[in-house]
Amino acid sequence: MKQSRWILTLTAGAVVTGLGIGAVAYLGASGVEAQSPGLPATMAWLPADASVVGHVDLTALFASPLRETLEEHIDARESRDELDGFREATGLDPFTDLYRASFAVVTTDTASGGQPGSPSAKRWGISIQGAFDAASLIDKLEVVAELEVEDYHGTTIYFPTPREGQDAEYAEYASVSEETAFAFPDNETIVFGDRDYIRQMLDSGHGRASSAGPALNQSWGEGTFAKDTFWIAAAPENGFNGMLPVGGEIPPIHSLAFSGRLDTDIALRARGLATDFDSATKLADVVRGFIALSSLQQGENPDIGVILSSIQIDQFDNEIDVSLTVPYETLERLSQQAQQAQQAQQADRTEAEQN
Repeated sequence: MKQSRWILTLTAGAVVTGLGIGAVAYLGASGVEAQSPGLPATMAWLPADASVVGHVDLTALFASPLRETLEEHIDARESRDELDGFREATGLDPFTDLYRASFAVVTTDTASGGQPGSPSAKRWGISIQGAFDAASLIDKLEVVAELEVEDYHGTTIYFPTPREGQDAEYAEYASVSEETAFAFPDNETIVFGDRDYIRQMLDSGHGRASSAGPALNQSWGEGTFAKDTFWIAAAPENGFNGMLPVGGEIPPIHSLAFSGRLDTDIALRARGLATDFDSATKLADVVRGFIALSSLQQGENPDIGVILSSIQIDQFDNEIDVSLTVPYETLERLSQQAQQAQQAQQADRTEAEQN
């Protein structure tokens, strides 16, 4: 992968690695301060108007047994050269130099043509904390892009524009970079996102506007996600139209949170806030029915049985709380079984083609 591609996708690439498995919460209420107790510093840069917010502790992620799995995946896909290219082009090792990341998305419930549709991203932003050398990264980016700058209340915002004559691989990402901007609000943080949204992020982080933290604490409880490696949650203004299965059997949910810990086992937790107690009870019954059906279909596979037997369902007024635990050795065996099944299917297809 060429240097220009790595530089322009520095933040997005780093976050995709972590946020691919997850991260935080309902932001319907307004906040009163930039940073809230029990929340990571990267959350302070997320505006309070977001429909979806998320966080991942990259240090904990890459210290977990999943790092070995990730590196095996990189080797299997022959992506080691691309990872080395990222390190060379940016001077950063994503496994050690990126500490934590948070993101915010403001959704719109109107599809193209003004018709109602599934929620889609309207504005977005990402904040990453790590061992950044801002001057070095800017120097590298200036090799492949023109940088316009704006002083925004004492913080420099950078607006990259592709230089003419870049190769086709660079051009693939040029349209994205023209719509984005970034800034280094302190010595170990980079914020990245839509050009207009960057200003909102800086206002939130510097206390000039409400941030996501207070609303998060109000909706889910202070310190709820403090021990989690990752969490993500959403409460779109018009609900989950198009985001969840539809039909009479699914009671309405107005906010949803998913979180997980990666320590001795993988501990996962999903929480949903229904509109009222009766809807929550119906939702719990739907989940229990799904689990019972899965138990019948899992057959003689003891590993799936271990996971299903660990599921716990609780209801607190209009909130449903579902948790489960997956031992790493169980996950490894299931992964091996899936690979073996895939290899067997491929062998069958090859034999059929030869015959």
